[in-house]
Amino acid sequence: GWLKIPDDVHLGYYTILAYTSSQMNYDPQYAFRMTIKVDRLRPGSSEVSTETEDNRTAADLRFLPEGGTFISGIKQRLAFNAVDARGRRVNVSGQIINLKGEKITEFKSGLHGPGMIEFTPLPGESYFAKPLEKEFGNLSWPLPHADYNGVALRVENNKAGMLDMIVRGRDTAGKEYLLAATMNNILIFSRKISLDTLFSARIRTDELPAGRAFVTLYDEALNPVA
Repeated sequence: GWLKIPDDVHLGYYTILAYTSSQMNYDPQYAFRMTIKVDRLRPGSSEVSTETEDNRTAADLRFLPEGGTFISGIKQRLAFNAVDARGRRVNVSGQIINLKGEKITEFKSGLHGPGMIEFTPLPGESYFAKPLEKEFGNLSWPLPHADYNGVALRVENNKAGMLDMIVRGRDTAGKEYLLAATMNNILIFSRKISLDTLFSARIRTDELPAGRAFVTLYDEALNPVA
């Protein structure tokens, strides 16, 4: 998106404040805030140049649900990663809270940077990460919104030489899906499933060559959904 700054604005620091209508019912601290500096006119243009307050220490925090979907009422894992303005990994730790400020769980970067959390999102609820480190500017970072219905894909790489593929769904009765796994562009598993609430399948990994396996769930039109 974009934001037009008036031509007659005075140079200096300003704050961008953004929130949804539903957020007006809760604590203002969960609204998005970003400080920018209206610095100067661009050469040969009437447009004003803007910069963040400190681009050198700005950080970004992203949460990515396993399988790409986040469904309420289903316990799921979310990976997270934090980087600075130059794209370098930074360590992060803090709490996951809901709109009421209640603690849901804690999070902390792993040994090599990225980390993982696991919890069950509730219908109609929103969640935020509150990092402790100063690089994150005391902001609340939103987690992905949890959909009311859909499917969630989970893969467990067991030490016993087994790969477990687990599909959980909500309001998916009567719908057909195709669960497939490929390796080196070769199909190693394929099965049509009619998902009610839970489906699981297992592949023996000790019978496979070295490499990376991709597990995908498709709908009836063969569109990938997880």
